[in-house]
Amino acid sequence: MLIGLSHLNEWIPKTMASLVKVNSIQESDLNNGVSIDSNLKISGTEIASKTSGIVNLQNTTINSNVQFPAGHILQVQSKNETAIRNTTSTSFAEIHTDFFAELTTIGNNSKILVHGTLHLGASDPGVRMGTVMYRSIAGAAYAVTDFRGDEAENRARAIFGSTPGARSDQQLNAGFSFVDNPQQNAGIVLRYKPYWFCEHSSHTIYLNRSSSDGNYFNHPRLVSSIVIMEVAQ
Repeated sequence: MLIGLSHLNEWIPKTMASLVKVNSIQESDLNNGVSIDSNLKISGTEIASKTSGIVNLQNTTINSNVQFPAGHILQVQSKNETAIRNTTSTSFAEIHTDFFAELTTIGNNSKILVHGTLHLGASDPGVRMGTVMYRSIAGAAYAVTDFRGDEAENRARAIFGSTPGARSDQQLNAGFSFVDNPQQNAGIVLRYKPYWFCEHSSHTIYLNRSSSDGNYFNHPRLVSSIVIMEVAQ
């Protein structure tokens, strides 16, 4: 049974209280859409209402296969690191096996917004250090991301590089923020892991502590973090 919407009010008496069952309802003018003058319910559960011209949804769950407009944040994942780490590696090495942020993509070809900060100290005020971000796709080996400095002969390509300064109780805030474009389909596991290096193997770079690390209130231990956000495209 098919009923045109423009004739529905004429067909159903105003005082009818019984349930009308139809196979489908079709609007008579495809340009105007279907008009519902009351709150919308399914099996007695209200799922939509209108207030001052605004439609509000309630008692609903959005499934993972919903297509969001470009620019919307689909999910946020993070990893905090409070442990003390150190390295003497003179080439880029992972800070720690378990220090990474991970997500499983919801959308296709999503971009990933990567934020974070690393708190670094060094055993010598003049020793140089650097950091860079690596990425793993679907469990494959980690590879460096494109967010780093250009090729420059023998210089390291990094997202941060410095010396700790003149004091052994200093820590540097090595912050970073960039958009990565892994170009993957939905359902792919992405991991982001920071790497670092120390200028000389005879010196040490520390995470979350200074070199002196005195047992005093004014020698704080810090926390480092990675935050990754999937952005719909």
